[in-house]
Amino acid sequence: INISTETIERRFGVFGEPVVLGLIIGLVLGLIAFYNAGDFGTILAKVLGTGMTLAAVMLLLPRMVKILMEGLLPVSDAAQEFVRKRTGDRELLVGLDSAILIGHPAAISSSLILVPIAIILSVILPGNRVILFADLAVIPFIVAMTAPLLKGNVFRMVVVGTITLAIGFYVANALAPLFTSAAVSSGFKLPENALQITSVVDGFLWVPYVIISAIQWLGAIGIAVIAVVIAALFMLYRRNTLAWERAAGAEDEPADEIAA
Repeated sequence: INISTETIERRFGVFGEPVVLGLIIGLVLGLIAFYNAGDFGTILAKVLGTGMTLAAVMLLLPRMVKILMEGLLPVSDAAQEFVRKRTGDRELLVGLDSAILIGHPAAISSSLILVPIAIILSVILPGNRVILFADLAVIPFIVAMTAPLLKGNVFRMVVVGTITLAIGFYVANALAPLFTSAAVSSGFKLPENALQITSVVDGFLWVPYVIISAIQWLGAIGIAVIAVVIAALFMLYRRNTLAWERAAGAEDEPADEIAA
């Protein structure tokens, strides 16, 4: 199933525009959130406000990220030129986090759909004790990196995001005591009626959980195992860099650029 923002726009015309999609999704989410917020006028105002807000997000956020990236390109070019003068033909890659991708229309659309899914998962998953609140706003960071991997396919991004969130809830339950202990030690005051705290972005990731568990259970041996795994992955990457970059969604460079 291939459902991307481009496909929706092509098949539905103006109703497939990112702004209209944001309006529709916002109206639906507004109805779910504010159906009992008061009289009809209050409900209508809140629902329309939510729809207009998400429509504006769909319009402005991609442009804001584009401006940000245009500002970073001169920095990247200058850094590459600086390194090239001192190290010859060695290439310097400037690393950025997933924030540069949250402006992708597919990332915005899929994350908006995942908000109610995350709330439902927090209720129906057996044994879960994590209820999302403020971190609902950072769900885009969970699916943003899948946009290039899945070619902007919103349907697949929602499926992957749902599976990631489902696993993440159990990881968050396991890491919550560690998060809470670190927060209390730093002087953070827990919210009222909250026994423990966690984070969607950091507390939902299975990789830190595996590393922490390996160190807790195996001690120095766990650290050695982790180092061996990282070294093996690095060697595999160095052996066939292009294949790994293609798997990450990178496009092949033109032959003349490679030759240069």
